[in-house]
Amino acid sequence: PGTGIPVPGEAPIILVRLAGNLLEFIGHLLNWQPPLSRERVHYVYDRCVRVDATKAREQLGWQHRSVAETLREVVKQLQQIN
Repeated sequence: PGTGIPVPGEAPIILVRLAGNLLEFIGHLLNWQPPLSRERVHYVYDRCVRVDATKAREQLGWQHRSVAETLREVVKQLQQIN
């Protein structure tokens, strides 16, 4: 079961790095904060961890739940505390 939200496609890393470098350079020239920079590209591609939940599902019986379902459960538990 998924969220119903399609998995976003990914741009080739070489194009993303090129865009980050170019926009950062233009940003310096124009004293402008670009939406993409070398630092942001580094954070997204080199630092973020992507996780596959297959092992958790198969070995631990973990089941995905929606954000709405999770929030309902949190509210329910908080109401029980108060």
